[in-house]
Amino acid sequence: MIFFYLLPFFIYNLSVYSRTLPENSFSSQAKGTTVLNILRSPVSPKFLASGEAGSSDITPDNVFLNPASATNIIYKNVFYLDFQKINVDARRSDFYYLNMDLDKRIYGFYFSYIDYGDFIKTDEKGNILGSFSPSDYIVNFNYSMGEKDRFGLNIKYAYSDMVYSKITALLFDIGFNLSGKQTRYSFVVRNLGFIRNHSLPIEFDVGVKYSYSKKLSGFFDYKFPSSDSSYPCGGFEYLFADYDDLKLKLRGGVNFKNKSYLGWSSIASGGLGFEFGGFYIDYAFVPYSNIDTTHFLSIKFLYGKPQRSKKREKEFSNFMMKQLSLKKKISVLGFAGDNYEYGRVISNSIEETLVLKNYNVLTSLDGVYINTIKSVPLNVDEAVSYARKLGIDFAIFGDYKKISEDLVSIKMYFVDVSKNAVKEFEMNSNLYDIRNIVLKLTDEIAKNIY
Repeated sequence: MIFFYLLPFFIYNLSVYSRTLPENSFSSQAKGTTVLNILRSPVSPKFLASGEAGSSDITPDNVFLNPASATNIIYKNVFYLDFQKINVDARRSDFYYLNMDLDKRIYGFYFSYIDYGDFIKTDEKGNILGSFSPSDYIVNFNYSMGEKDRFGLNIKYAYSDMVYSKITALLFDIGFNLSGKQTRYSFVVRNLGFIRNHSLPIEFDVGVKYSYSKKLSGFFDYKFPSSDSSYPCGGFEYLFADYDDLKLKLRGGVNFKNKSYLGWSSIASGGLGFEFGGFYIDYAFVPYSNIDTTHFLSIKFLYGKPQRSKKREKEFSNFMMKQLSLKKKISVLGFAGDNYEYGRVISNSIEETLVLKNYNVLTSLDGVYINTIKSVPLNVDEAVSYARKLGIDFAIFGDYKKISEDLVSIKMYFVDVSKNAVKEFEMNSNLYDIRNIVLKLTDEIAKNIY
């Protein structure tokens, strides 16, 4: 519902901030037309070493590439800090914190900052007036949820101080991470949002992770940036050494983003990952042809496992409630309609299903039932009267009506005898699809038994 309240706001701002996409978007002709360079390169040497691929990998470091993939797996808290030497003068540092609850929901925050170094400021005659230091930063809030399949959202504020102009933007990343047998698949849209008089580096990314074994995993991503042509990238991670809490991982990858103007020697990258308990150090290097080689180093600390005792208490409570529900006695009093036999088929099928699920069912074969129930109840009062004679806690009855040659409308009443309360459920189905009818009706019954 909140989307509909925010829709007018989005429509208005999209009309105001009309230069979100550059001309000739998603082609090489759009190079240099977008701003906020800090949004382009990923946080964490783990991904830089693997060719910037890995948006489908479940890891805390994915808070930048894919918010749906950012999860702690086991630990409750993650603190991260990195240092990146981008080129001779430019430096970048990042910090993030993630918190995971028992339901695998992640709440996180990260801050990224680039200092592009000192530059000499001159006037139009070449006289030195001093120096200036351009910089960018991002403040981001992250949320993700799900068990095997996950959804994630980043909401971030970006600021760029290029001395002669200052740029601000409100941005969103939306991501998905879906599980397969030995694979994970991802889809993410990054840097959607609002900016005035500039174009954002919006990017679409689809990715896959394949776990060849417990030691070796491969990654492949295909990226569609608004400021350049689409390109593939891929990489691997290999567990080289594993001694209890001590692990050493080797990483490598290729990225074709810069190949067209820096050559083949610019596509490769590599690095190492060192783990000791909840303490992680990652390193990566990325050669940019013969121009320069960048180095990346990060430190990460994971601690504080979620309180499993609380989860076990919750699971035990749910188990006890289920056991109590199984002790409650229930009976199906029949379904009235044009064809007596059709109604009995529905009633008997519901009985059998409830018995198979171990509910305490007083069936139509019981002597008390046979002597008490002479016809299907016509209303709730009659059903309650029958139920009290039978000594049951819940009663089910209903009616059906053919609405075409192959379609039937069924109405079911679920009666809580102790509260003298009733819940109604109505459905349409194929006349001959008894299995589907029974599954839906028993599912509604199970929801109301406690």
